[in-house]
Amino acid sequence: METKSYSKYFDSKISYNHLCYYNPDWHEVIPQIHDGFEIIFVTKGNLRYITNKKTYDVSENSIILTRPGDYHMLNLHNRDIYERYNIIFDEKIVMNSVMKKLPPETDIIIPKNSDFFLSLFEKFDLYCRSFEGEELSKIISHLVEEVFFNIVHISKNPDNNIRTMTVAANPILDSVTEYIEKHIAENFTVESMCNELYISKSYLLKLFNSHIQIPPKQYIVSRRMIHAQNLLRLGNKPTEVLSLCGFTDYSAFYRNYKTFFGYSPSEEVHMKKIRRIEY
Repeated sequence: METKSYSKYFDSKISYNHLCYYNPDWHEVIPQIHDGFEIIFVTKGNLRYITNKKTYDVSENSIILTRPGDYHMLNLHNRDIYERYNIIFDEKIVMNSVMKKLPPETDIIIPKNSDFFLSLFEKFDLYCRSFEGEELSKIISHLVEEVFFNIVHISKNPDNNIRTMTVAANPILDSVTEYIEKHIAENFTVESMCNELYISKSYLLKLFNSHIQIPPKQYIVSRRMIHAQNLLRLGNKPTEVLSLCGFTDYSAFYRNYKTFFGYSPSEEVHMKKIRRIEY
């Protein structure tokens, strides 16, 4: 796989890059969870965007929106080329009143005036070449706000001809992910979940491999970790959180948390920052 980088930027609140992949190998891409809000503007390529419960076919000039903590991944329909702008940012850099105006059901937007958004994202390339340091930091922060404001504007205006293309989620997958969220605090196993939902473990493995592309056990652990992180950030102690996330002993909770995030539960209060873009 060959990769061309046009521009990139990273600080404690914003992670951005503009990349083009040639002959990408999507077996190397794993599902993602970000602490920040993610915006992807696809300029080349046709792909599938997979979330917890929905699967979207995404074409060129589409904007993909992912909320913090949402499980998601991308698969290319063809392996020729994939180019996109990718921004992950701390929601706090956008006015809370504006953030709330984005309809919660909006995941994919295909703007009527795609040239306008292309010119908007191309500013990232220009500014990353022309500025650095504090100047670049302020410019990028304002530009991220401008991008988000325009997304909110077209998402609420039917005259912009917003379209979404959705592949219906598997109803059994829906019931499985709903079960996991509802019983996140319980110490259930994949086997016990299958018994309660009257599905075979082999079929569940095939279902996850097809739609989410990780094993159910790994998915469950990841959801527990995100839930634990949210509780810790609300001020709960690690020893209190473990039982609220389906763990019965602290050593297992500590080990899983450090493996998933790269630091211990007690260090979470000092780690409130977004992660770098990994794909």
